[in-house]
Amino acid sequence: MTTSERWAWVRGLYETHREGLARFLIELGSEPSTVEDLISETFIRAWEVAGQYQLRSSESTWLFGIALNVARNQRAKEQRHRLLRRLFFRPEPTVPVPSAQVEARSRLGAVLRAVHALPTALREAYVVRVLEEQPLKEASVLLGVPVSTVAERAARAEALVRAAVAKEEA
Repeated sequence: MTTSERWAWVRGLYETHREGLARFLIELGSEPSTVEDLISETFIRAWEVAGQYQLRSSESTWLFGIALNVARNQRAKEQRHRLLRRLFFRPEPTVPVPSAQVEARSRLGAVLRAVHALPTALREAYVVRVLEEQPLKEASVLLGVPVSTVAERAARAEALVRAAVAKEEA
């Protein structure tokens, strides 16, 4: 693949999948303020490894797999930074945000909180299968686990999310 062909291919992927990637990253728990940077990082990595793309999965599964790894790496980096801040700096005071109080009353807020509270493996399965509605086979390839594991994790996650939302609404 020539450089101009690779550029055209990645640009087409960007135009087709940018909005879906943004939604996917937010659903995985990425901060909305970092989503554009994560999307950029996803497409930089896609550009770098475009020549390695094989037809074992769809382009979207391949691209979302890159985004998943970018989000995982960002989450790990943020955890390291939080630990360092706790070790070396005084914690910053928290200020309640009115928009967060409004969101807390909405069902969407309850669902997102429940999803973000899930363990990572369950959250990823829930986002890919339930929120993004990926077929089991595609989800299996994306998450790198057997189909049965994806199905089991998504079902467990869905039950936990329903219970958390019901509890919050009660």
